[in-house]
Amino acid sequence: MLAPAVRQRTPDNCMTQSSPHTIFSVDNTHYCAWDPELITLNLQFLDRIDCTYYEYTVGSHEPAFEGEHKHRGATAMRSAYFHGLETLFALICAMLQSPRFMVGWMLKYNNSQLRRLVDSISKKRCDFPCKLRVPDFGWHGIATLVFLDLNIEPDLKQTLGLAYAKLWDRLAESFLDPMSVAEYNSLKHGFRVSSGGFALAVGIEDQPGVPASPEKMQTLGSNPFGHSFFKSETLGRSEGDANFTITRQSVAWTPRSLAYALELIGYSIQNVVAVSKRLSGIPPDKVEFVYPGELSDFEKPFADPPSVPSFSMSFDTNPSHVRPYSREQLKSIVEERQ
Repeated sequence: MLAPAVRQRTPDNCMTQSSPHTIFSVDNTHYCAWDPELITLNLQFLDRIDCTYYEYTVGSHEPAFEGEHKHRGATAMRSAYFHGLETLFALICAMLQSPRFMVGWMLKYNNSQLRRLVDSISKKRCDFPCKLRVPDFGWHGIATLVFLDLNIEPDLKQTLGLAYAKLWDRLAESFLDPMSVAEYNSLKHGFRVSSGGFALAVGIEDQPGVPASPEKMQTLGSNPFGHSFFKSETLGRSEGDANFTITRQSVAWTPRSLAYALELIGYSIQNVVAVSKRLSGIPPDKVEFVYPGELSDFEKPFADPPSVPSFSMSFDTNPSHVRPYSREQLKSIVEERQ
């Protein structure tokens, strides 16, 4: 667990809105929401976000790391980590594009739009409609905006802004990583993962096609926790993914690092929710910002990376053995066999 968090109130400085409709964008797709109580709806949505859920998740599953259910506990933590990443970045993007009606944005976005927005922010490229004026566009500028009204010493406020910006930049890299995307999809769709770590070793074969003996293998790295799963890879110039092969993917991670990251994700979500409530008119004594009691805690999720974070394994498919089918050909074959 991280050091006890510091919770801080803000001075009064809010905006209000009274209109039966609001226009907003999700990435570069535009919407108009109609309701006589837009602000009320938005505040109800923000109030229902459980910002301490991820801290609860850590407390619930961390004790299992040393027992017989350690891999189940680690998988639950990994799933919560991916869920937390999506929640955090969706709320940040909703705040940027629809600050007074985030609930509408959250109902309309999809993951491909969210990843494109997060990638643009990481590259400091504001190529989408943004309703908030963000100084020095990027994660640092967004963090500066979030903590703008925080009533603390200027030096500490600047330090916090830099620390949260660095954290979000690192988390964005994880969120956008294609291997992480494939792992998250395998977790949430059909639970297509097997839990457990792996070791990677290499050795020279005495005879081609005959595995080297165990004593001739050299271990490159191992990790007791991780996931293995399958991923489809399109073959050649196949139409869509009509023709594909299977690759075997393995990733490694440290549950304790995930626990630290989840707590910081929870703090981040609370801060985004706090500034969003302020933008909707909530008084300062009802809004709370939070940050770690020790600034060194920002580094804990990244302090113990696995020696081999991931690897893929696939068999080369001889092009002469592959005759890709078109969609129309496949349709005809299926209809003939019915």
